[in-house]
Amino acid sequence: RISALVNAAFDTTRAVLTFSTHNPQETVFWAGSRLEYFVKKNEWSRVQLTIDVPAGELNEHKLKAYLWNPANEPILLRGLCIEKLYIQP
Repeated sequence: RISALVNAAFDTTRAVLTFSTHNPQETVFWAGSRLEYFVKKNEWSRVQLTIDVPAGELNEHKLKAYLWNPANEPILLRGLCIEKLYIQP
């Protein structure tokens, strides 16, 4: 699971809290959670994304967790957290 506190200037932001895994050639897995489902304008709101990733994926690839903001909107981010909840065989 990844989570963060965000503060956006708009309720209808296009930004996405994103998790991805990569090998040297390509993006192997990508998932995102749209901020607009969680945020209230000009308030700190918790955004989270829970993902199932096979255990082997985590050993072989680089992990990335980031805020993708294609509209370059004013958004504050703090407390970005990556948690391993459990491993599926």
